[in-house]
Order: sequence, then C-alpha cells, then structure tokens
Amino acid sequence: MAIPQLFDGVRMTTATTGTGPVTLGAAVPPFVTFATAGVPNGATVRYAIADPGSNPTAIEWGTGVYTAAGTTLTRVLGGSTTGALLNLSGSAHVMITAMGEDFCQSAGMTARDANGLWYGRTLTATANGGLAITNGDGTAGNPTLALGNYLPPGTGAVARTVLSKVEEYYSAKDFGAVGNSQQLQPTVTIALGSSALTVTGSPFVVGDIGKAIEVAGAGAAGAPLITTIATFTDANHIGLTAVAGTAVAGVVQNILWGADDTAALQAWVTACGANGVQGRLDPGYYMITSALSVANSVVLRGHGAQLSAIRPVYNINCFTITTVSVCEITDMFITYVPAAASGTSAILVQPVSGENQWSKFSRLHIQYAYSGIKATRASSWTISDCLFDFLYSNSGGECVYVSNLNNADSGDSTIYGCTLTGNANVNGIHWESSGGLRVCDNKFNVLNYGVYVSLASAAITSDLLFTNNSLENCTNPAFYFARQGVTGTLTNIVIVGNQVFCNNFILVPHDATGTWLTGVMINGNHFNSTGAGTGTVFSIDSSSVVCVSNNILRGLGATMTQCNFPATSDTVVFSGNVGASMPTFGTFAAAGSLGSFSRRPLATAPTMTAAWQGSQIYITNGRNSGEGAGLGTGCLCTVNSAGVWAAIWSGVAVTV
Repeated sequence: MAIPQLFDGVRMTTATTGTGPVTLGAAVPPFVTFATAGVPNGATVRYAIADPGSNPTAIEWGTGVYTAAGTTLTRVLGGSTTGALLNLSGSAHVMITAMGEDFCQSAGMTARDANGLWYGRTLTATANGGLAITNGDGTAGNPTLALGNYLPPGTGAVARTVLSKVEEYYSAKDFGAVGNSQQLQPTVTIALGSSALTVTGSPFVVGDIGKAIEVAGAGAAGAPLITTIATFTDANHIGLTAVAGTAVAGVVQNILWGADDTAALQAWVTACGANGVQGRLDPGYYMITSALSVANSVVLRGHGAQLSAIRPVYNINCFTITTVSVCEITDMFITYVPAAASGTSAILVQPVSGENQWSKFSRLHIQYAYSGIKATRASSWTISDCLFDFLYSNSGGECVYVSNLNNADSGDSTIYGCTLTGNANVNGIHWESSGGLRVCDNKFNVLNYGVYVSLASAAITSDLLFTNNSLENCTNPAFYFARQGVTGTLTNIVIVGNQVFCNNFILVPHDATGTWLTGVMINGNHFNSTGAGTGTVFSIDSSSVVCVSNNILRGLGATMTQCNFPATSDTVVFSGNVGASMPTFGTFAAAGSLGSFSRRPLATAPTMTAAWQGSQIYITNGRNSGEGAGLGTGCLCTVNSAGVWAAIWSGVAVTV
C-alpha cells in the first residue's frame, strides 16, 4: 500500500449514507475541497469523518483513495470511537488529517513497515562487542549494523571489531578543527589607528565574522597585524577587532584568514600523545595563532603536502617539541604567509631537559619559515624527503639549524633526499652541534652558504659526511667549516661525489689557536666555478691531514687561487684531479711537511709560492713540457724555493 499523504485545509460535506465509500460534496467554509488543495487522482490520504446528525460524539479515522471523477473516497478503517466504520446519516463532514502513527513518537521509532506505519528498532549487543539491529516487525535491520566485525578482503585477513578499526588514528577534525583558512595578495588599504580594512578581489563573506585574520604590514612598526574579523560590510570591506599600527595605502599585501584552529589542533596533538594513537591531519588549510606543543611521543601524519597544511601566523613556531621521546611528523605542508619572524621555527626540538632522540621528519614542505627544522636538544634524528622553500624568507634564516650543546656527543643524525632552496641570505644547513652528521642525496640551490659549520665551544663532532649532493648558486662557499671558540673539535670532514656549481667551493679558514680538524677528504667531486675565475677552489687550514683527489675542476679562471693548504698540516695529498687549467697554488705547509702532488699532464705547470720551500712533495702521473728528465713519475722532491724543485731520487734540480 502506498504511504498516505497529507494536504492542508481540506473539509467537505457528504450526502452518503451507510458504511461504504463516500461521495464528496461541497467545501465547509473556510476550508477547501480536495481538488482545490491539490490532491491528485488516485492519491492515498489520511481522513477523518464526523457525523453530528447521526452520532455527535463519534468520529472515524482511516486511509482512503481519492477518485477525482465522481469525487469519491474509499474508507479503510484505522480506528473510531465506536470501534467500527460509522453508519453515516447523509450529513457527515469528511476532512484530511494526520493520524498519530504518522509521527515518530520515540527515539526508537525510526522506520516504516510496508503499510507506511512507523515502528521501532532494537539494538542488541553481540558476543564480540558489536551491535545487531532488529526492526519493530521482527525482521533484521537493513543494513545490519556490523560493528562487531571488520574483515578486509584477501587471503589471511583476520576479523576484528569495527571499533578497533575506527580507533586506529585520531582525526584532527574529531577535535573540532575546521581547516578553512584562505590566503590572498590583494591590494590592501587600512589607515593608521583604524579597524576598517578594504581589499580588492571581493574575498570576504558574512560568515567570516569571528575568524582570525593576519594582514601583512598593518601591525606595529610594519609587522603583520593579527586580530579577528568583527564586522562585514561587503565582500571588499570588513571591520577588524584591533586597529592598524601602521597605515597601508593601496599596497599589495598578503592576508590570511580563517577559523582559528589552534585549540582544536592542540587538543588533537595532546590526545594522540597521551593515548599512543596516530594522528591524521585531514585535508584542509589550518590556521593557528599559537605554537602547538608536543609533550609526548607522537606520530602525526597528513594526507600529503598538497592536501594537509598548517598556516601559522608569522611570529610563532608551528610545532614545539618538548619531549625526549621519539616523534614523527610527516606528509604535511607548513607555510608562513607572510614570511616568518626572525627566531621562529616551523619545528623546534627543545626539551626542557635531556635530549629528544630518534625523531623523524619526512615528506614535509616547509615554506617561508625563518628556521625550518631547528634542533637545540636532539640527537640521532632523521630529516628525509623534505622540501624547504625559503625564497621569501627573512635574512639570516636557515633550512635546517642544529645547535645542540647539551651533550658532548649527540649521536649521528641524517639529512637525505631533501631540496633546500632559498635566497642569498638563507643558509641551507647551519651546524653548531656535537655529534655526527650524514648529508646525502640532497639538492641545495640559491643559498648564502650551502653548508655552514660554526662549531660551538666544547662541542665534539665526530664525522661530517657529505655525499652525492648537488650544490648550486651559493653566494658564499658551498661548504664552510669553522669554530666559534678555541675548544671545539671536529674529527673528519668527508666530501665525496658531490656536484658543486658555485663561485667558491670549500673554505676552512685559518684558526689562530691551531689545528682543530683531524682530517679533510675531498674525493670524486665535480666542481664548476660560476664566478668567472675570481673564487677559491679549496682554502683549507687548521687540519692535520688533507686529501684532495680525483675531482673534476672546471671554469677556473687564471686569477683563481686553486688551493690554499694549511700551515699546520703534516700531510697533504693532492692527486688525480682533472681540470681545463691548473692556476696558482697558494700557501702550503711549513718547511719539512710531507705531501703528495699528482696531476694529469698539462700545457702549463702549476706555480708554487715560496711558502712551499723546504716541503717534500711526491710527484706522480707524468710531467709537463719544460720539466727536466729527472722530474717524472715517481719522484720525491723538495721545493728549494718558489718554483724550484729538486728531484731527490735523481739528484737533479728542476725549475718548473
């Protein structure tokens, strides 16, 4: 049977007598007829009949089918005060009205049977902790609420409760996060001391009232103004809660606005850490106005940097990790718009005491931060497959900054598979820490220094290994190694298999306090100068042992100093290096030092300065035209004076 319909304001007379179908008459004012109310032919309706002429205290209700031709209505009894169909007298009234069963009268009455009647459903606990549904008519619920079991397809799959499946991770939106922030660069106008903001592009809607907003350049001393949207005039004009500290007069500026998700995301992070549950950052752009504190071990994952993003305001960290336990933050986008303030970090690892250990940061896109990832009390961490995009970052920042001074040896940490790009004022990696570092398979581009090591006093760094990296377009040397005081020590620097397209390649400046490097090995690299012959290939001082071998040297101009070797070294090896030219060598070891110098035959011999005098050099791999017969493959020589060599084995003095 069709589900009965209801229509408004219908009441008509009938001259029908007896208990059969009724023939409808005229409307009873002020009511209307079936036709006027729009009842279609063949419709099933709820009706009620009263017959004051026959029985003024009786009423009948039920379901009938309306026929427009002849205007009749069938009668199927739903109930009456007499218990049966009324025996009509010829002066009854017929009306359309609802019956009690048309309404869901309790929370358990949620469905209709085949006759359109509402009935309840019963929920019964099953043996495995799930729920089964039984309809009010005794049939199984459709669908059965299968909270008891979840069984993935595939051989070997094991059933478990749906509840356990649902609780595998906590969603940020489970805690009320919205993720609806927007960022634009419109033309902005706001007067000093005013809260009236005008922008171009019609970005605002009335629903933006109450949302957080950041307006670049409108705060005190030209800093961004962080406040909330108080009023809406139209799509280009809104009122702010705070007033501008700096006037912005028709200037293109960044604005960021949206729901302030700080409290929701903090609750999410806290719950994940407290309960040991993985956190998932749902797709969206989440604006925060305070740093998210990570006080327990957590695993926080987004849905990829293209989908899950956090937008901190300019003057805060995004995450501040204060636990010593392992943390993982992966697969999300952290972006500052406008660029972050000096001293802030997208991720700051800084426990109150002790060291955070073994944390991992991977597949992150960090944009316009001051420091991307900064570790001040951390050891044995890994940063992998991240993109650091610092093109518009403030001067003095760095993609990765490690300043761990908490422990004399902070383990071995790793950076691999990352892209570090910025501007002429941003360093790729800034290292002051103790411990060791492995930097592998990364791309450095458009930076101040690619790698800037400024070892802190008392820090003990075991090994710094740089392998298979590409460093391009650095304003200053691609690699720079120095120390801040007189007590820091570094065991070994290994630079192998890198491609370096910069003006200056490697710089280890002179340390007046003496040798602080045990050894420097530079092997199998491709160095190509971009500075039109004005840079320095290798300037290495204050190291006990230096080995420079099997490198390709290109783009070296005649004025470029190819190698300045340390005055404090006891062993220098320069062998197997290939280049289009071999310009002047600079300073070398003190008199009596031992070294090895080998090269491919060249059209022009290298010039040795007077500083080489008294040093013993083992020369291999051929000789240049103009070199004497006694100076060839396998000769141990002493440099008598600038450009004058004595072949010890042959006893023949040779001028090169």
